[in-house]
Amino acid sequence: MVNPDLVKQFGAKLLSIYTGGVITKLIDIGYQVGLFEASKIGPATSQQLADRAGLKERYVREWLGAMVTSGVFVYDPEDRSYALPEEHAPLLTGDAHTNIAPTSRMINHFGTHLQRLTACFRDGGGIPYSAYRPVFTQCMDDAWRRIYEHLLVSGFIPAVDGLSESLRSGIRVLDVGCGTGHAGMSSLASSRSRPSSAMTSPKTPSPALAKKPARWASRTPALKWSMSRPCQPIRSSISSLPSTRSTISEPQTPSCAGCVNLSRPAGPSS
Repeated sequence: MVNPDLVKQFGAKLLSIYTGGVITKLIDIGYQVGLFEASKIGPATSQQLADRAGLKERYVREWLGAMVTSGVFVYDPEDRSYALPEEHAPLLTGDAHTNIAPTSRMINHFGTHLQRLTACFRDGGGIPYSAYRPVFTQCMDDAWRRIYEHLLVSGFIPAVDGLSESLRSGIRVLDVGCGTGHAGMSSLASSRSRPSSAMTSPKTPSPALAKKPARWASRTPALKWSMSRPCQPIRSSISSLPSTRSTISEPQTPSCAGCVNLSRPAGPSS
């Protein structure tokens, strides 16, 4: 016997899931066009907020309506102003690791591959990683960059016994699955505590990596960034790291499409 109360409960949950899917897209829009950042200044009418962000009021007004009904913003009918509560702002604005707004873009990007994924259910096969690039790489960089900059050196690295001390004394690290290489650069950029460590990141050359030299040259001039020739298999590279220089050279087989070398002045190896 079907329980009508359970039907209603599940119906409400399902509707909430669908609503969340739509709100995710609107959060992505707000993040990309700067509406959340503009809202941090304080309450504003739709026109005032549009002026702050340099956008069209008509679209901003519709967006704000969705933000209010979803509980992201609050609305004051007396002066027709919209406000982003200060308790909500850290999760949608700023450069801190608490800002999870970039996640909305990643989820929406996955949705652009829905038709191909549907075909895979019928025909098999899969979607190659190359199909997700460069947008997926950019999304990951946007989301994890904040986490690495705020927590990698102070949180992740100290959680591994002896790792902070080893980095201070100088070691060479192979960063596998480095994305845009920001994690390695974040840790090495802490020049006061990691003066002589170096990092090599096997990575297929990409537009995201191509932007790194200029980005990091101004922030950390002591670091050297270069794209090397195709390197040996990663397994071989890992096993040889204790006795090799910071750059993997003279490749024997083109198993990797490329590798990125980040180095400081040579220090002791370990």
